[in-house]
Amino acid sequence: MESLHPSTSHLPDLSTLLLTLLLISLIILLFHLLPPTTTAPQVGRATGLFSFFSHYSSGQHWLSFSAALIASGISLHGAHGRPFKIRSYPRWITFLTSPALLSEARRLPLSILSYRETADEALQTEHTLCRGLMKRAWHMKPIQRDLPAKLARAMHEVHEEAVAAWGESTGVAGGGWVKMNPHRALVNVVSRATNRVLVGAELCRDAEFMAATTALATGIIATAGRLEMLPGFVRPVAAWWMRWGDRRLGAFLKYTDPIFAERRRRQGTWGMGEKPDDAFQWILEAAPKGASLRDMAFILIFLNLASIHTTAGTLTQVLFDLCVHPHYQPLLREEAEEALKDGLSGSALGRMKRLDSVIRETLRMSPTNVAVTPRKVITSHTFSDGTRVGRGSWVAEPVMHANRSGACYDRPDVYDGFRFVDMAGGRNQCVSTSVEFLSWGHGASACPGRFFAVAEMKIVLAIYSATMRLASSQGWSRGRRALRWEFSRFPIQVWS
Repeated sequence: MESLHPSTSHLPDLSTLLLTLLLISLIILLFHLLPPTTTAPQVGRATGLFSFFSHYSSGQHWLSFSAALIASGISLHGAHGRPFKIRSYPRWITFLTSPALLSEARRLPLSILSYRETADEALQTEHTLCRGLMKRAWHMKPIQRDLPAKLARAMHEVHEEAVAAWGESTGVAGGGWVKMNPHRALVNVVSRATNRVLVGAELCRDAEFMAATTALATGIIATAGRLEMLPGFVRPVAAWWMRWGDRRLGAFLKYTDPIFAERRRRQGTWGMGEKPDDAFQWILEAAPKGASLRDMAFILIFLNLASIHTTAGTLTQVLFDLCVHPHYQPLLREEAEEALKDGLSGSALGRMKRLDSVIRETLRMSPTNVAVTPRKVITSHTFSDGTRVGRGSWVAEPVMHANRSGACYDRPDVYDGFRFVDMAGGRNQCVSTSVEFLSWGHGASACPGRFFAVAEMKIVLAIYSATMRLASSQGWSRGRRALRWEFSRFPIQVWS
């Protein structure tokens, strides 16, 4: 008689399974016991005999205390122009501090140091967005050209959306004081204002679409962080489970797939003045041959990710600074009223020198990233001072080492909102980058969306400067609470 139980002959026995797991563990342990190929002195928790576990512990420490670790490295080594390294969970990161090494690193070709590889790796784009997004760089045209050009034509629409979203988020519609959480409100304001430019009034006011868009843009960062802590062979399955199991993705694609499909069908048939001017069209025209509707939808999510959270975090920090230093508010109000008396325009924003300086000073003192221009080492390299960086590690620049340099700034640790008003030349405008101001990065890897971000921040802050006063609750100026994760730092509230 045949057995009623299914055959198990094809399954490995327990001893084989345990032996396989033991061999994998030994390989991983042996790999981590190898001496690091990055030779700069280490900052943070030391690695030792049980290197795999200490690397994991060091990586966990880095996730939450990156700013403190970098500050320690600057104090110990950066003050003398020496590089240092910190262990994150997946890799070593070498921080360059001397002007000579920074200049040398910026001159290296992408075949040695690649910021595109870093972005793909940090966002795990192969699993969270679309494969090779940063290498192909087909998202760059919408960010660098289309977004700023559309904003210049749509300032009144952005103004309208920002006012409406602020009122809905805070209840500030008439007179009187209202207590609110500025970061939560500003995420909604920036998201609505940005998507007014990206997708138009109808979708940016659709609650389901906006909830899905904002959640997915945030979720990509969280998902990428989790995936980086997993072995490479596990990531595809884990990414599928994290991403496609989320009903918010289905809600988002319900809107985007039909629009992209219709635009693709009509490609090349538009009459004079008929072609839409929105992100759906920009993405379709920039997409490489063979890009799927889903690939294009994820580019739209990426545009939201790139446009919203850093801008909202910076705006929140500006409001905190103006609460702590209220004497700037009437001067900004006076400037906004004068600049806007003939209406909102690009030239009106350009005349707001004080506001431009306030935003730049906030970015100098409280940047949303503690390090910038991280680049992946594609080929092991030895710098002129003998520092070697190993293949697969990262090289980065600590922001505060430059932004608070006593050689570049008078009283560098003191907030001076109008510090840049009287500084000569365009190099001190908010969008400008330099080796003394790294909040946007510098060189070829500087933030490409900063022109759109600054214009949007000026529109939002000009509205608030001209129409309302800001104040903090009793005792709030004594401290601030921020959400910290690896390179990022986002203010979420002020506390007593």
